[in-house]
Amino acid sequence: MAGFPRYAKDVTNAVRELAALVTEYNYPIPDGTTKLKFQNRAGNIIRYAFVTGKVATPTDPYFTLKADGVWYENDLNFYGKTLYLAGTNAGDVVEIESFQK
Repeated sequence: MAGFPRYAKDVTNAVRELAALVTEYNYPIPDGTTKLKFQNRAGNIIRYAFVTGKVATPTDPYFTLKADGVWYENDLNFYGKTLYLAGTNAGDVVEIESFQK
């Protein structure tokens, strides 16, 4: 499979609908994740953090994924981590792909 990291044994695809504004949504990242990628299906801006309580009503530290942006990172070793998300448009859908050892 093209783009499948040589050190990953499995891939998980998921979506999170960000139905309401000023609301934090979470995605528990599968244990053993070595690569993580996510984007807003509609291409709108989203806020994200790896700690709770930061994205619904923006409170530093949080990060902004710009319109039409894709966040990805390789060489991870995630266990017990959660991705927290908030949209700038009600009904946005975030596509999430993670690769596990």
